[in-house]
Amino acid sequence: MCNMQPTIYVDHHLETVTSQIYGQMGHSCKTGHKELSDWKKDLVKLFRTIGQAVKKNVNGDDNHRDLVVRRCDTAINSIKSCQSIDAASMKAIGFSIEIIFQLLGHFPQNFLKMRAYHGDVTDLSKYRIFTYVRTQKHLRAEKLQKALQPRGGGPTGG
Repeated sequence: MCNMQPTIYVDHHLETVTSQIYGQMGHSCKTGHKELSDWKKDLVKLFRTIGQAVKKNVNGDDNHRDLVVRRCDTAINSIKSCQSIDAASMKAIGFSIEIIFQLLGHFPQNFLKMRAYHGDVTDLSKYRIFTYVRTQKHLRAEKLQKALQPRGGGPTGG
């Protein structure tokens, strides 16, 4: 009788995305099957990176930035305590969605409603507005990146 550990299959897209973040050799999220301990390490690394990026790149609302960083820390601790691949994956998906909405403005609070109207889900400007700031330095860097990039763009569209 074979005593195999449950695994999750990491597809090429996820490997490409993590390569875009960490470089081809800077991560272990390669295409193929992964066991729980390795999968949790990969997820924790991603949330740690997101938290660090938020600390460095979110400006103007320190309390909100700190909230998002705390949610990344909570995601890390939650994923570390998971006992199955499914649980770790569901925690990662749930926290990812929450963090995306938080970064866009705030996480909608529609739990007690029978049905949320579209505006209740997509109008996230109740407390803050998400604004990009691009200086001439940013524009030059983007133009240089596009000039150096092979035709067809990168795997994530940049």
